[in-house]
Amino acid sequence: MDDGDERHTLIRHTTRQFAGAKIRPVAVELDASERFPEDLYREMAETIQAHVLPALFRPYSATGWRERLYELLDRRVEVYEFIMPFRIAGEIRRFQSEYIANYAEQHLELERRSLEAVLPREKADDATLLHALLALSGFQAWCVLRLDLKLHVDARQ
Repeated sequence: MDDGDERHTLIRHTTRQFAGAKIRPVAVELDASERFPEDLYREMAETIQAHVLPALFRPYSATGWRERLYELLDRRVEVYEFIMPFRIAGEIRRFQSEYIANYAEQHLELERRSLEAVLPREKADDATLLHALLALSGFQAWCVLRLDLKLHVDARQ
């Protein structure tokens, strides 16, 4: 299998793995016209980080990189499900607040680094593959699957 075939197979499998998460509806009420108090956002961010960081940084049970990637995807589903209302509210307000914009950048950096950590060096150094996997396993992809496509899958494939 050449690098291109392996890359496409990995991307397809990552998409199926990520899409296989159970999806439940969440109602979020947002009023984009109101200013979101930054001190409230900071307090919420600290509370959320206290919940999600241990989930992201616990040791992997798998030893192979593919299995660790699947564990990472499972963890992201858990985290995204928990942070979705907060994150969507933040996305709406990120252009009103330097703090929220920085928080979003830090979250993306954490996603990238956690993905690089489970991939073998030659895969992590493949910018096309890394960016494709990051896009497929990122929060925006989760929102498309969860909210736009209203996917509900009982079992992972």
